[in-house]
Amino acid sequence: MIALRGSMAAAAREDDPIAALLDCHARIRHFSAMARRLVELPDAPAADRADAATRVHRYFAVGLGLHVDDEDDSLSPRLAPRADANLRRTLDDLTRQHRSMEPIVARLLPGWKALGTPIEARPILESMGRDTLTLESMLLAHLAQEEEAVFPQMPRLLSRETLGEIRAEMRARRGPESD
Repeated sequence: MIALRGSMAAAAREDDPIAALLDCHARIRHFSAMARRLVELPDAPAADRADAATRVHRYFAVGLGLHVDDEDDSLSPRLAPRADANLRRTLDDLTRQHRSMEPIVARLLPGWKALGTPIEARPILESMGRDTLTLESMLLAHLAQEEEAVFPQMPRLLSRETLGEIRAEMRARRGPESD
């Protein structure tokens, strides 16, 4: 057996929607933790806070929605017809979870945007604390559920062709920069 090295390994991973989804999950964990640190460190240097808030805002305003579309529009419709009742319930539950996070993200986005400018941060951060912690908790539980119950079923229930279609749709959502 020949081990994949260098660009061949990267290309194999790049074509793997499970690896791409896991990469998305790593970004979600990263930006959720960054959002939490913003509220935990209200006296952080203004430039650091503004940079972090701008990055968190950009991710949650754009990146998270792309990931939700990957799952709700590309993965679930292909996986559900092949799934047993348990997995179908899980997929439905995950979609409901996506919807329940939307209003929390919507409440947080203006605060992150404001924190990206020179502003008195403490009152904004205090008002964002509960929602930030709630969102992070929801996201972490959600990601674990997907990684434990859904992702392992993908190679078993979906053909290589179908997995390729999912990955192509993920790339198309992100435009030519995603390659």
